[in-house]
Amino acid sequence: MKNPASEYAKSGVDIKASDKAKLLMKKLVEGTFNGNVIGGHGGFGGLYSIKELTGVDKILVGSTDSVGTKLKLAFMTGRHDTVGQDLVNHLVNDILCCGAKPMFFFDGFYNEGEYDLAGFIIGWVDKDRIIDGKLIKPGDKIIGLASSGLHTNGYSLARRAFFDIAGMKHGDKIEETGTEVTTELMKVHYSYLDVVTPLLDLRLIKGISHITGGGFEGNIRRIIPDGISAVIKTETWPVPGIFKAIQRIASVSDSEMYRVFNMGIGMVLVCNTQDSGKVISFIKDANIDVYEIGFCEKGRRRVVVEFG
Repeated sequence: MKNPASEYAKSGVDIKASDKAKLLMKKLVEGTFNGNVIGGHGGFGGLYSIKELTGVDKILVGSTDSVGTKLKLAFMTGRHDTVGQDLVNHLVNDILCCGAKPMFFFDGFYNEGEYDLAGFIIGWVDKDRIIDGKLIKPGDKIIGLASSGLHTNGYSLARRAFFDIAGMKHGDKIEETGTEVTTELMKVHYSYLDVVTPLLDLRLIKGISHITGGGFEGNIRRIIPDGISAVIKTETWPVPGIFKAIQRIASVSDSEMYRVFNMGIGMVLVCNTQDSGKVISFIKDANIDVYEIGFCEKGRRRVVVEFG
């Protein structure tokens, strides 16, 4: 295997540089806070109390993002019918990690024939219903909900693997999936709003992590409190063929694959051991593949990805 970071860095994305930039920005961002801001830098959404303005103890939750270099694939293929859905679903999932329900969404376009995609979403949650991971404790179960594919992350490396290294054309089929490469890469980013919201209403969920850029380690670490380690056991779910193909073609290490891609798990839920069966059953009834993929234990705050 090549240097774990080499292929993704060659594709134009440096995860370590991104993490460093975020740390450098942290003090500047926090310098803009007032007393109504809840939480801190690094979560899945920004939380702002409107009690001072309205007298109602509700929290606005906002998030902004783009579809990243998946947009380049849309222009390469001439397929623009899915990236809008990707953008909305990505942001809905982000604020869902805080327990919020979406209220409204903004986006923007350029002139005819050219565009970029960036979105901004606002949702709300009652203050006592915020999901922030603080209640997570040793012994809690980690539940993984299946993704529909790459969602909106890792496309710089995926394009490099299929089109630059393998020299594939848009109609060529991927060996591991038997489907056209364009079809696989343009699958819509799945929204988990409808299946997760009822679980929140039942108060069965302690933590939610949207597995996007940064993979398992970067995203699950956002929700676990100090004194807790999250253990992810990769043999507990089947990895879709699209990821196996990228790894084979670009010679990417296991550890890098799980830092860049969702590997078939688009969202992670943390719940009590006694509630895990109920949570899994509910998600199965919603026709989403679901797996118990790990657990929480006492230890240094970190995410341990164990390869079977």
